Amino acid sequence: MKTIYYVANYRMPTERAHGLQVAMMCDALAACGWDVTLVVPRRGRRSSDIFSYYNLRHRFRVVYLPVLDLTGKVPVIGFWLQSTTFAMLAMLFIMKQRYRGTIYSRDQFTLFLMSFLLRNKLIYEMHTMPGVIRGVHRHLFRKLQCIVAISEGLKRELIAAGCSSDSLVVSPDAFDAAQLSEAEDGAIELRSRLLIAKDDTLVLYAGSLMPWKGVDTLVRAVELLPHSYNICVLGGSESDRERLRMLVSSHTSSQVHFLRAIPHGEIGAYLREADILVIPNSGRDAAASRYTSPMKFYEYLASGKPVVASDVPALHEVGDVFQGVYYFQADDPSALAVALQRARKGERLYRREMTNHTWDARAQFLSRYL
Repeated sequence: MKTIYYVANYRMPTERAHGLQVAMMCDALAACGWDVTLVVPRRGRRSSDIFSYYNLRHRFRVVYLPVLDLTGKVPVIGFWLQSTTFAMLAMLFIMKQRYRGTIYSRDQFTLFLMSFLLRNKLIYEMHTMPGVIRGVHRHLFRKLQCIVAISEGLKRELIAAGCSSDSLVVSPDAFDAAQLSEAEDGAIELRSRLLIAKDDTLVLYAGSLMPWKGVDTLVRAVELLPHSYNICVLGGSESDRERLRMLVSSHTSSQVHFLRAIPHGEIGAYLREADILVIPNSGRDAAASRYTSPMKFYEYLASGKPVVASDVPALHEVGDVFQGVYYFQADDPSALAVALQRARKGERLYRREMTNHTWDARAQFLSRYL
């Protein structure tokens, strides 16, 4: 059986999207026949294990490595101590396995250190570009057997930075068809909870509320919408939700609803109850506009609902082949308000072929390069 070590310097499980992506890829690679070990640091107290948190079968192993974790306690130095101890312990662990297997990671620092001491095949999955391409990056790029870029925009940037196109493969993110369909079986009565009339329009955003996600544009757009439009913002931290609440005026506050993050396995039920789904990425951020391949975009598309998306290259790359995607000028609340009303006048459901965009399909594709 083929062996792969997914080395991830993240707290796991985590409510952040990167944790879900890592867990889903490990599960999908295991389903493809790989002997998968997820190697992560032991950080903080875990309220649940990875498998129950992400609703996965026990198809891969998880190894927690002890690290010197002063992240957040000692500025800068704490981060580098944690990163260095994790990378060194991960290398020792793989050496004890007699160097067998492929190493797959999203962590360039860990792979950089491993490139000096390990003879395993090294695969780097990239989600964004470094601010400046330095000698350490060029060294790592030469040592890698393959770089997995999550978008064509990122691949173009890497080639411009000197990477060989022969070592680059584009593999966008994906969605979990099984969990999405399972979640749709249970009604959550979201409209009743939010006191939204049956005939009113329910617009949903689900995910992180970091500024580059552009949710502030969505919140501001409510001022320009009829009173029958309701915005539901699902997820984010309490501080981010409070920041967005400050943008809502008193006369539109009843139209904007903020809900805490939910377990990912329940997301399908929320998507099912919405009329329109929104992905309002900012055009001012390179990652949001050129590099990203959002998991939630694929979930939105798989739900069949109309999707309103920022008019940025990364989202066109995903959405242009599907019906029912309405684009608006990024960071423009008035353009977003117009797009939402256009989407409401269109079809209520769209039949989209999504079989090539599941985690299993992604793992099968990448298995050619591992």
